Parts: sequence; C-alpha cells; structure tokens
Amino acid sequence: MEGALKRQRLVLERMLGEGWITQQEMNEAIASPPKLAGTALSNDGDNGYALDYATGEVLKMVGPNSPDLVVRLTIDTKLQASGAQALRRIVQGQGKASGASQGAMIAIDAQGAIRTMVGVVDYGESVFNRAVQAKRQPGSSFKPFVYAAALEKGVLPTDVRVDEPVKIDKWEPKNYGGRYRGAVTLETALAQSINTVAVKLGQEVGPAAISNLASRFGITTLPPN
Repeated sequence: MEGALKRQRLVLERMLGEGWITQQEMNEAIASPPKLAGTALSNDGDNGYALDYATGEVLKMVGPNSPDLVVRLTIDTKLQASGAQALRRIVQGQGKASGASQGAMIAIDAQGAIRTMVGVVDYGESVFNRAVQAKRQPGSSFKPFVYAAALEKGVLPTDVRVDEPVKIDKWEPKNYGGRYRGAVTLETALAQSINTVAVKLGQEVGPAAISNLASRFGITTLPPN
C-alpha cells in the first residue's frame, strides 16, 4: 500500500503539472486513500498461493511486458477449499501434538495438473508458499534416485539384497514399523520403501553417483557425502 500511494502521488503531480487536474482536486485525491476490502488483503483467501504461483510461472513464459492474457488454472476451487480446511484441522490437532505450527499441501492429478495448492495455514498470516518455496527433508521420496543410480551401475530390479539391521559408524537406520523381511528383490524393496536396503544400495553405488544423478534432475542442494 505504501508503494502504491507513492506512485499515486507521482501520477497526480504529473497530472497537475500537465493541467489535467487542479490543486484542489489533487489535495482531495491524496486525502482520500483507497480502502481495501478484507478479501483483497488475503488475495482471494485460500486461492492466494495458487494465484501467486501461477503469476510467477506465466511471467517466466511471456515476460513482464506481454499483451493482455487469459490464464486458465487447473485448480479445483472446491478441492482447494477442502484441502485448506483439512490442512488447518491437521495442524491444529496432530501439528500441535508434534510441535508443528505450519503445513502445506499439493494435490496433483494423473496428468500432472495441480488441483490443490495450499502454501500455509493462513495466507493472511504469511504469503511464503511452503508447498513450493520451502526446502525440506525429502524422506523416502528420494529413494528412487538411489535405485536409479544403482540401475546405471548395472544393478537389476531382480537382484536380491537382505533386509536386516545395518550400522554405518554410529548411524543405525531402521525400517518403519521396526520389522525386517530378510532376502528381497530390489523391486520389492523399492515398492515397500525398505530403509535398510536403500541404505545398503547407497553404500554400494557411492554418494558421488547418487549426487550426480540427482543434479541431472535439477536437485542442486545435495553434496556428494
């Protein structure tokens, strides 16, 4: 708002200088700043994050001085509202119990279209879109990079590794649920997201190979260690 009012004054001064308005009209305009509706401050409430993100993506494609455009989003407004409500409910419940005060979510359909994007619990509280701007620990979603690096080294999906307790220095990764399955194919290990096999495979192919493959997919924040 502060920047907009400065711009307003500049335009009014130019208009006065060109004789398009009187000094009184300029004074009256400055004395009557615009009043924003509550929904304007929240950038359409729960849709604010999707609109911000879409704006940024469009500007990447066409630049800042493009002609007027009509941009159609893939967001489903009903799903968007439901997603925002669900996120708030989870953060207020499970989030409080685990010490989390914020959350984010994205729902993508089978064609890759974003149907729901909620960047934080309350857009009016923070416009930082944690769904696409925040860096986070990727968890098991990173395992396919480990397996892909192994495939490039000649490992096959039918190859067998043993799901068992493993220790690397002082680190002892465990499986979710605490149980071990014994001998399994790599295909099964990936499908069931078995931690110990992913760790063993990572040790086999080496961190440099995994880091190199990830960088080819655009992940630049992973040092080879």
